[in-house]
Amino acid sequence: MNNTERSFFLPMQDGVKLHCTLCAPAGSGPWPVIVMRTCYPSLLELHRTEAEAFCAAGFAFFYQFCRGTEKSEGKWEPNVNERADGAYTLNWVAEQSWCASIGYYGSSYLALTGYVIADILPDKVKTMYLTHYGTDRYTSAYNSGMFRQDVLTSWAMNNAGVPVEADYMESARFRPQIEVDEKLWKVRLPWYREWITATQKEDEYWKQGFWKMLSDIPSKIRIPVYIGEGWYDHHLGSALKTWEALDPETKKHSVLRIGAWNHIFGKCVEGKACEHAENDNLKTAVRWFEDIMICGKLPEGRVEYYRIGSDSWERADAYPFPENHKMTFLLSAQPAQPPGKEGEPGIPEGKCCRILHGPESEPEGAIR
Repeated sequence: MNNTERSFFLPMQDGVKLHCTLCAPAGSGPWPVIVMRTCYPSLLELHRTEAEAFCAAGFAFFYQFCRGTEKSEGKWEPNVNERADGAYTLNWVAEQSWCASIGYYGSSYLALTGYVIADILPDKVKTMYLTHYGTDRYTSAYNSGMFRQDVLTSWAMNNAGVPVEADYMESARFRPQIEVDEKLWKVRLPWYREWITATQKEDEYWKQGFWKMLSDIPSKIRIPVYIGEGWYDHHLGSALKTWEALDPETKKHSVLRIGAWNHIFGKCVEGKACEHAENDNLKTAVRWFEDIMICGKLPEGRVEYYRIGSDSWERADAYPFPENHKMTFLLSAQPAQPPGKEGEPGIPEGKCCRILHGPESEPEGAIR
């Protein structure tokens, strides 16, 4: 099949022109269109591979670089322009004669560009396929009260809008950290400074403005959404909160799927059987859009997750998962018997085990 490719600049409402590419199957359409907005010029070859896969399945693939990235005009400032630019772009695509319907596709920051407009979509948007991102930003940015320098400091260095030559480890150790942008990176990044100084979830930074708006959006989504995650992705906790916040009617036709991979879909099951740990995200996305946009099938709402060790995919009707049991771990370096509940035997001297308090069908206090 001979696909066509056309690049052009689309003016936004304020006149700033963003670089766009439309890849389409042969013919004049109209086609179901997959839309993606990206800020990563380094992934251009991946985007072309994605375009080929979608075109082969009968879709047109439209991707646009966010303002201030690649050839797009304007100043690059993470997050804040994506709602206005994304909404304007989607409405423009929906009005084109070559557009029959729209599906939104993206991972990580590219998923953010979808979530941030998911409550103001034109009618032609039928579904969204969003992976490795969540709408509770604080949960992604902080782990047990500690800022995720392993992710967000390195991301800031790579997306500062200017080349940063500084060493990452030196940057992570720099004190005071609030000055690392100007002192080592040679550019002032107000958004990075806000991230590292809003250390509590109760801080006003997270409770108002952009991040508050984003956290409120999942309850307003009214189309099927695929939420893809990995057990080892730093956005997992935030994505789970996004799933929980979806409207019950939306959940009836949406899917949460969690695999044994990290943020870049790398398998993290070393030493374990992983014959069935499938992580071909692109093929999964193509099938998702085919079912909804070409075959007219609404998905059955469900939660799917990969169980590490058993090398199997399991299914639940809902998340949070039902609590089947509670485990109490008793660890001691002393050769003594930790006290049990009244009437329960203690742990034999020199032993270390876990006490599992199970459901009614299992004797409470069973040692395993």
